[in-house]
Amino acid sequence: MRALPRPPVHGRLAPPDVTSEQVQRQATMVRLMSITESFCATRLLDGAEATMNPGANELTSIIWDDAAIDATKTWESQKDAFKKWFDVRPDWTEIDGLAEARNAVAHGLGSLTRRQLKSRASTMTKLGRTKISVANDRLLLTDADLVRAVKKCRDLIAELDELTR
Repeated sequence: MRALPRPPVHGRLAPPDVTSEQVQRQATMVRLMSITESFCATRLLDGAEATMNPGANELTSIIWDDAAIDATKTWESQKDAFKKWFDVRPDWTEIDGLAEARNAVAHGLGSLTRRQLKSRASTMTKLGRTKISVANDRLLLTDADLVRAVKKCRDLIAELDELTR
């Protein structure tokens, strides 16, 4: 069986100048941020459940389910819940930038999304805090960017784990 010829690149598909290394770095960024976000959400909810009994009755269970969903919808809602529920206020500055990078990869295939372009100044400020380069509205991730991201995510996880025990 013969392989079909490659179709021409159109629309939001990665341009031909994107290397396999760049694609791998992008995938690593998405996975790293997914792990971090999942840990934060789980730690937030586990910590809150440890201080209350959300299954005490049907009413508290319903209220808790809604509160848990609202608290973990976005990074902003998680940050707010950590502050309100635990008075925990880590420095989210670089994590916000890494979340911007993750969104560019996950929703823009490595290019800034329409939403990010609409608020370009804010997006570029956040990305600038991570030292991630952008050229022609495309992220240019390096191995050093990933090493810094791993350290920042690891530090955040350790801090939240310690402060919400």
